[in-house]
Amino acid sequence: MAIQFKERSSITAAEYQALVVSKEKGSKYNNVKVTVNTELFGKVVFDSKAEYHRYLFHEKMVNAGEYTLERQVRYDLIVNNQKICTYVADFVVRFKDGTYSVEDVKGFETGEYKLKKKLMLACLGIEIVDIKKNTKISQKKTRLQARGKKILDKPVV
Repeated sequence: MAIQFKERSSITAAEYQALVVSKEKGSKYNNVKVTVNTELFGKVVFDSKAEYHRYLFHEKMVNAGEYTLERQVRYDLIVNNQKICTYVADFVVRFKDGTYSVEDVKGFETGEYKLKKKLMLACLGIEIVDIKKNTKISQKKTRLQARGKKILDKPVV
């Protein structure tokens, strides 16, 4: 039994380049950027839907006069007079009493983020509040808890 191959047609370098460029590369963590005109900051590109939804929550609270909000606040992380890196907070919430909260919306914690979080605490004494996006596992845990079932420390699949 003989295998027959179809003759391949050749393409030019320009056609190949057009094919490569036309295929959009997806995000590494499957996040979708959201571009909107916001009431507080004008036109903004959020890194994920989860970050945008967190902004919507904050917008309501700011409009109610509960606190003020800042986005993309930069913190230089310095050890022994040497700048190690810069951490950019998704949100900084400033309360009326002068206290504040630094928030980061995360779907997945990278090693780099974990290191920067530790450096923020060690260098500046600031603890970052992680805002997790809902995952299927946490939704399943919530459903099981609603039914009165005991949840173990390991993930429920």
